[in-house]
Amino acid sequence: HSVLEDYLKHLLKKAVSQDLESLYAIASQKKKEYTTIPETGSLSFFEADIILNRFASQKINPHKIYAVEKFFRLSMDKEDFYLEGRIDRIDIENWKGEKLLHIIDYKTGSDKLTEQELTDDLQMKFYILASYFLYRELYKNFRFSLYYLKDNSCVSYRTEYQDNYFKEISSYAKIIKEDRSYKKNISRHCTYCPAFKVCRPDKTGIAE
Repeated sequence: HSVLEDYLKHLLKKAVSQDLESLYAIASQKKKEYTTIPETGSLSFFEADIILNRFASQKINPHKIYAVEKFFRLSMDKEDFYLEGRIDRIDIENWKGEKLLHIIDYKTGSDKLTEQELTDDLQMKFYILASYFLYRELYKNFRFSLYYLKDNSCVSYRTEYQDNYFKEISSYAKIIKEDRSYKKNISRHCTYCPAFKVCRPDKTGIAE
């Protein structure tokens, strides 16, 4: 994700659709920064290189890119919580003569959602809700896409903001706030979680 962020920002700055030399230079620099990542195996630089080679084969229109790694922290009116997160990429596209915001989330895993599953996906609702509050004065139509980097496939869903998105996310927020016990879902991804130091999961479970 870090390589893609820098690469997309580079394309945007230079107004070019492809720059393989710069992409590989960025990837090489990241290897020096992330010294704990193994060279081979799962979640390794070798696997990342394969993913980047596939991604680099496609040309990207820099004029469509609206934002890269867009951070948001929104105060929800009349609710005692903030909505906070980061969107990998936002493009501007045309849809039936109107401008549409295309929210793209990059996935490195292999498990895929179907288009039908995406229509009820909580992450989709979360990002559409955030985008609506960020850009509602300018944009009314949205598309949310999960872009699977391992094979350059994509599942996408076009929608408009719906009030039930806010109600559903608010209900989850209230449950989390009132909950005093939490069963940890320990996996190998735990070490990448920002709450790792607070959660303190059993490292035996992580190894498995």
